[in-house]
Amino acid sequence: MGHSSQVVVRSSSTNKIMTLFSETSDLQAEKRGNFVVVGCVEGSKVVSWSLNALNNAETLRLLASIELACYKCKQAIGDPRTHYKSRRKIDRAIKDDRRKRHRRRKDQDAMVEAFSRQALNEPMEPVPIQ
Repeated sequence: MGHSSQVVVRSSSTNKIMTLFSETSDLQAEKRGNFVVVGCVEGSKVVSWSLNALNNAETLRLLASIELACYKCKQAIGDPRTHYKSRRKIDRAIKDDRRKRHRRRKDQDAMVEAFSRQALNEPMEPVPIQ
């Protein structure tokens, strides 16, 4: 019939399999410096992996390998409209998750900053109990 391929991510220290990506994975891979950031939609959540490469050539090779192994070729050829909708849905889910994480981190930073402005070393006045 054809062939299927997958990308296996292993721990460099223990050589244990951390995750697998294949044609059935709903993912988006993008290059950021010498890293390939892979966002994978799993149900209602998004799991992100940041894969480090040695140099630019290795980064491009890693990105190409992931895209070749995980690109839904049969769906793209058989039904391009459904393929496009599926890609847009994956991209939107990953973008929304990234936006939520950024907002959460921003809120946490604001809270830390607000607490740092508090003068906690001043003695507090006792509150009368009735």
